[in-house]
Amino acid sequence: MNEEDVDETIDEIFDDYAQYQEENYIDFDKFLNHYRGELSKNTLVTYGRALKFIDFDPLADSPEPECLDEEEQEKFDLSQFESLWSKRKMKEVCGKVDKNRATRNRQSYLCWLALKKYYKAVGEAGRIEELPNSSDFDNRSSSGDTSDTDDYVKVSLEESQIEQMMDVADEKMKNALINLYHGGMRSYELLHATYKWYDFSLEGRIEVEVPAKYAKGRRGNRSSEKLYIKEEFQEALQNYILDVHNFDGSYSDFLKQVDEGKEQYLFNFKQETNKSFKDLRVERWRLWESIRSVAKDAGLNEEDVKSLSSHDFRTNQIRKVYDTVNDLKRTALVARHASSNTTEKFYLNKDEQEKLETYKEAFEE
Repeated sequence: MNEEDVDETIDEIFDDYAQYQEENYIDFDKFLNHYRGELSKNTLVTYGRALKFIDFDPLADSPEPECLDEEEQEKFDLSQFESLWSKRKMKEVCGKVDKNRATRNRQSYLCWLALKKYYKAVGEAGRIEELPNSSDFDNRSSSGDTSDTDDYVKVSLEESQIEQMMDVADEKMKNALINLYHGGMRSYELLHATYKWYDFSLEGRIEVEVPAKYAKGRRGNRSSEKLYIKEEFQEALQNYILDVHNFDGSYSDFLKQVDEGKEQYLFNFKQETNKSFKDLRVERWRLWESIRSVAKDAGLNEEDVKSLSSHDFRTNQIRKVYDTVNDLKRTALVARHASSNTTEKFYLNKDEQEKLETYKEAFEE
């Protein structure tokens, strides 16, 4: 086979890899063009095959792997590539049975190597430092077991507990909780919110429009999303917006005079932030720390305080909606889920609750 035939074969193989990845997370052309002639054909194919399994945008400020549930996506960052993503994804790719463990471990490591190469190819070598170290791969406990994932504990809260937290919180955290619980915002959305998102002109509600670039959705097929907040929080939110902008006057005057070119993020948890990947990672963690501090001041039990995160408020909002309307499809609309299966599987645990109630009916009543 001559050199031209080899090149043609490589191009065809990489076209197949690109076809495998529906969301085009990886620019295979750029990767191939960067390393063509530098790496052998077999090495290119090995890395390309590994990259096709990447199910998130590696260049995004907030990567959201498709193999994770929404709460895990909310908290995911590249440091969890091995501890969370690869363990979950490789069971999907290689199979869950124990005899496939070595294959899963090898493929996880290849994906890590390939992603490092990819960052160099697209001029983002600085992102490599966000990935785990090679020594983190194939870690075993003393018993020889490999954990599936560092699962997150979901905290169930009564609305009265959330009200207690809002009562003891400062203005910033009170308004953050309004958005997280009553609005069902994700932390990524909260950290990018500006006054432009809020429409206070509608009767009976505050309407919040999350711009397409911050809305959760499939890459390349995003549109803005709307969420709602109770009208009773209008004054608190407006006053907070005015404070952030150091505006002394009414909200209507603010809207007339605000310089759109100088709009500010409403919720910064880092003094100097441009909302880069690194900044958001720090801010998200400080947001969680602030939430836990408020929860402690509000008298929540120690275990809940230790486990509480920003996404727990969204989870509790979804559960409250379902408990009120008892309609999965309508609840999914409020949750802004494309499928009601997501709402049911990751937020409601409805089957488990029904199983428990059925058991009690049979054996305890």
